[in-house]
Amino acid sequence: ALQCKPSNPDCESCIVKSRCAAYETGTVNSYPVKTKKVKQRARYFNYIVIEGDRGNYYQKRSAKDIWQNMYEPLLIESKKRLGRNGILKSEEWLHVFGNQEDVKLVPSASLEHKLTHQTIKARFWKAQTNSCAMNTKSPLEEFAQEDLKEIPIPRLIEKYLELSG
Repeated sequence: ALQCKPSNPDCESCIVKSRCAAYETGTVNSYPVKTKKVKQRARYFNYIVIEGDRGNYYQKRSAKDIWQNMYEPLLIESKKRLGRNGILKSEEWLHVFGNQEDVKLVPSASLEHKLTHQTIKARFWKAQTNSCAMNTKSPLEEFAQEDLKEIPIPRLIEKYLELSG
């Protein structure tokens, strides 16, 4: 190991040089090959935990992305961290609630979830409303707390549920 150094290999005193392919082909300086690190990107997930009469509302992820076919609260993905006004103006919010002003929206928690190629910076918001205030064509379904054990949910959502009790 002391002979086979990246910057200045000492091949002449190496005991395996007779069997070394790099020495025989004259490519010693090309080794060791350094692998490129996977570039991580940050993604900003704004989860809206909509509290209903019997439980919370979740949607099934259908996009070919992380956590496909798993359930999560209403997701508003953004290029940066959003505040309350950014949430209320988002396409996803308007699809579910329209311009209603009687929905109570308060910040709940922030979590960071690291994956191999991305870091998810998640911010959870609680929205309190009655189910009549929601668009009936939204993909959200209401689940009681005890039913969440029966549906697949990402680890990030599990952590939030453990944290929020």
